[in-house]
Amino acid sequence: MRWRKPANRAFVQAAITAFHEEPEQGFAQLSKLPVKAWTTSDYWLETSGLALYFYDLLCRRSMLDLVPDTTRAQLRSNLHKNRRRTKALFREFVALNESFSEREISYANYKGFTLCPHASPHPELRHQLDLDFLVASADLPAARRCLEERGYSLSAATPKTWEFKAGNDLGRKRWDNYTMGTYRSVELHFGIYRTAHDRLTIDERLLRLSTWTWQGKAFPSLSAQDQLIGQALHLFSHFRNESTRLSWLLEFRRHVCCRHDDAGFWRQIISLAGTNRDAPIAFGLSILITSKVFGRFAPPAVETWALESVPTTIRSWADRYGVEAVLADFPGTKLYLLLEAQLELLEGRPPLAMRTRLFPIRRMGSCFSRATAESVPDKLRCHVRTVKFALFRLRFHATQALRIAIELPQWTRLLRKCAEYHSHVTAAREMTNRKQVDDKFSAPPR
Repeated sequence: MRWRKPANRAFVQAAITAFHEEPEQGFAQLSKLPVKAWTTSDYWLETSGLALYFYDLLCRRSMLDLVPDTTRAQLRSNLHKNRRRTKALFREFVALNESFSEREISYANYKGFTLCPHASPHPELRHQLDLDFLVASADLPAARRCLEERGYSLSAATPKTWEFKAGNDLGRKRWDNYTMGTYRSVELHFGIYRTAHDRLTIDERLLRLSTWTWQGKAFPSLSAQDQLIGQALHLFSHFRNESTRLSWLLEFRRHVCCRHDDAGFWRQIISLAGTNRDAPIAFGLSILITSKVFGRFAPPAVETWALESVPTTIRSWADRYGVEAVLADFPGTKLYLLLEAQLELLEGRPPLAMRTRLFPIRRMGSCFSRATAESVPDKLRCHVRTVKFALFRLRFHATQALRIAIELPQWTRLLRKCAEYHSHVTAAREMTNRKQVDDKFSAPPR
């Protein structure tokens, strides 16, 4: 199995430009690229989640002639495989919904299929690996029993999420996002969240549910406003990690554009975002980085609100590193550590030592989750894959540690300039306010 294959950067830029409102420049750049640029970049297309969106774009624009024969055949094959995979995943989706409903569990479908058609025109174009559900905390044991009855077992748990897995993917000989196999994954997200005042409370999203209808069936889903805020928070969580799929940015952009002229919708968004501590920054950072990659797209008033919600240091990180972080080859970069340190300061928490994050040896074992392997050959393949992945991760940690060491002095100087600018602005405002007060009381009475 391969985990890394650097893309041709000219292809990456041309492919992204093709998704802009005026894609002609991107198509012109693609037409000039050699076949090797396409074959070198196929892995980036897959891991970014853009492969099938890109193929669909070329089909709709009648631009398939730009694509080399081997790449075109591969993209067409991947679409057919993903269509079959999506149908199988949707059957599992329906079965789990019916099981939850029969037990009267308070839940909602989260992300995934329910993002169609506002964020994604067709489910088979999405790079969806698992099913997500938002479940009331009191119903978590019942939801767990439903999953265990269908062959799932708890594989990971955090204070906010339980992850369940079933089957395995040991039969894959290469990275393949489109073959279903026996592997299945479900995440249960708890019905609690952190408010703007840093208090945990019952998740009110479960009281604002909507209904998502597909193929004649109806399923509980988040309200339209909560869906979009959820997309921004999901992007924000990945900006704070090693890699972010570009397809998530594209889907966020499409969802915002679908609601572009709905002023009432945006008033509700701004009101609801104010009840969640992270939502305003998440929205601002998502709009800022997505605009840098795919072009400006948000309503002007919403863009102004969102960008004003981003603190100066966070915006500086987005301006300097945001595009590079989301365009990086898999498995990403550790530039997010510079962002995370600033966010922790804003949250009133002392940043963790950079050294422990650059080489998280104690947490590395969690990366090597092993699929169910019953036979001896399967167990052997699992061990071999684990060793290869360990070496791959160690190489990644070492190269990223060097990158951060080179970048840290420049970032520190930039933060110092931000602090000086902020102090000058604050002093100027105080002086202006003081002058206004002095003028008011020094003016002769009428």
